[in-house]
Amino acid sequence: MATSRKKPIKNEPILHREFMMRDDFHEQVAAMAPPRLVPLNAVELSDSINHTLAAKPKPSDGIWVFAYGSLLWDCPVKTDSLIPATAVGWHRTWSLEDTVIRGTIERPSLTMGLESGDQCQGVALHLNESTLALELKILWRREMLFGAYSPQWIEVKDMLGRPLDPCIAFTQNTASPRYLGSLPYENVVRRLASASGPFGSSIEYLSLVQTSLSKVGLIDTKVDQLLEDASVLVLDVKK
Repeated sequence: MATSRKKPIKNEPILHREFMMRDDFHEQVAAMAPPRLVPLNAVELSDSINHTLAAKPKPSDGIWVFAYGSLLWDCPVKTDSLIPATAVGWHRTWSLEDTVIRGTIERPSLTMGLESGDQCQGVALHLNESTLALELKILWRREMLFGAYSPQWIEVKDMLGRPLDPCIAFTQNTASPRYLGSLPYENVVRRLASASGPFGSSIEYLSLVQTSLSKVGLIDTKVDQLLEDASVLVLDVKK
């Protein structure tokens, strides 16, 4: 007997754990994805996980994941440890166009990426070895669905300078069609000040990054300045 195909779920919280654990996850995403964005299928995501694990620099009991953007406050994976940390040789950038989450085609926003150079403060999340396969599957569905990032093993240290390894970070995929390169600061401020989408405004995103860092005793002066300048621009427009 033929089984009935489930209809796409409208307004489904697609970044939530429950949705990303669905057996028909890829079918649902394909039905909801905007025409300009082509999601990776199950095989492609699985291959990406396997390729990343094959490059693991050394054996370990579980792995660390470096969170520097929305994973700071909206992490769908189960972790057994969370500590403030610094990614050595990497920094936050705003070079990934967003027309779906906190922006639209008419008013595109920018999503945070991680590119080489300098350093970046964030949070290291530890995934237990016993549940690693499931948690990585969920993590990849969240971070790698549209191929905008490139998972890499990077150098991460705790606040005492001790290495946390091996550690994965989702760095910027510069080959992604959404990658805009290094934009003038004024353009970044203008986009973040004016854009909003189904998941909220870009100003809110900036504020959540700042608040999440502050909760673990971290300060990113560039995030602080960007939030201040974008907020001022919003106020100027409203006057």
